[in-house]
Amino acid sequence: MPWREHRRAIELAERGLVLSRTWNIVDWMPTLNHTLGSALRLSGRADEAVVYAEQAVAVATIGHRSVYLIGLGDAYLAVGRIDDARRCAEEAIAVSHEQGNRRDEAGAFRLFGDIVALSDPLDPATAEMYYRQAFTIAGELGLRPLVAYCHLSFGHLGQRTGKRVEAQEHLNTAATMYREMGITYRLNQAEAELKLLG
Repeated sequence: MPWREHRRAIELAERGLVLSRTWNIVDWMPTLNHTLGSALRLSGRADEAVVYAEQAVAVATIGHRSVYLIGLGDAYLAVGRIDDARRCAEEAIAVSHEQGNRRDEAGAFRLFGDIVALSDPLDPATAEMYYRQAFTIAGELGLRPLVAYCHLSFGHLGQRTGKRVEAQEHLNTAATMYREMGITYRLNQAEAELKLLG
């Protein structure tokens, strides 16, 4: 069950933070805060997630800042802070591009796609453009979880815009990939969306 996975991740990250503070292991603080924020967000505790995601960015070194900005953007998005999420995505793209970090650049494009897809009014062409940029880079770099996430996002977007056949194709691909990778949380999302399509 995904909630068990999230609960275990939360427990381990919290313990890691306690040990890092006790032993003053500052290098691990950004990663542990980021991990805890992500696990809290995925378990539905978005308000708490923001606190740890903000802390991850606050203590991050410039070399890894973009991945923590993406995590913070996701947390902001989960609590409806669209403008803050957009600022995180913009900075993550700038930092990752400056450093030649295509992995994080792809993640930031995915975040931008999510921001646009959740904005009102919906701009499907722009959301699709960002997802396609993320999808292309992820494919080139062999980032299967991100490729699957993009299929999930394309499916969700297709569902919202009435492109039923496209949505079903993307959601089936996402479900297959998540099943192969053993990512049950996202697999459950893909399968739930497929059920909505009937």
